Amino acid sequence: MANKIQLKMFRFTAEELEKHDIGDATFDGVKCGCCNWRVSRLFVLARTREEALETIKEYGGLCGECMADMLVEDADKHEIYYIPKEESQ
Repeated sequence: MANKIQLKMFRFTAEELEKHDIGDATFDGVKCGCCNWRVSRLFVLARTREEALETIKEYGGLCGECMADMLVEDADKHEIYYIPKEESQ
């Protein structure tokens, strides 16, 4: 059995991504890496918040709808655990 990597889901606001000078992020939105809609938040699965930010810089993040679709379509590949907010920051 292969080693499992525990991933957490991280959320970044467009304003936060703008401060990190991420792509097209502005105070009023950022593009989803899947559907290309401008949204106020992006989500990404990663081991740490820093890794999540690097993933968004390199590949983009997903809007809530695309993230939910990905999790449902690939449900057999993902194990998602609830991580309390204070532990995930």
